[in-house]
Amino acid sequence: MKLISLNIWCGKFFKPLIAFIKLQSEDTDIFCFQEMIDTKSDVKQYQGIRANLLSEIKHVLPDFKVFYFPTLSGYDDDAEPVDFDLTYGQAIFVKSSIKVISQENFIISKDENFAMVQYGIKC
Repeated sequence: MKLISLNIWCGKFFKPLIAFIKLQSEDTDIFCFQEMIDTKSDVKQYQGIRANLLSEIKHVLPDFKVFYFPTLSGYDDDAEPVDFDLTYGQAIFVKSSIKVISQENFIISKDENFAMVQYGIKC
């Protein structure tokens, strides 16, 4: 089994990131991505980040189940407020052929806008 854990830095280096994911997806079973960004708005890019990065990676990895764990909502990657729907967190992509038995979130600490959370899946 091959697992890749990668800080994707909100897609700031999008083209090399997507090329790497495509190449590695051929023999990778699980991807764990930190600094994932997602939006339900029409905003696609914002101050150097890919606001719809989760959707873009889902498109590149159609044969993977997606587990997204947002920890911050309404703020960009510098913790500055934004005026559109935006979430920030971690995502795990598991090859569809692998059975996921459970997933769990463990809150380590939390304030009004941010939660420090540990995530896990059991296959």
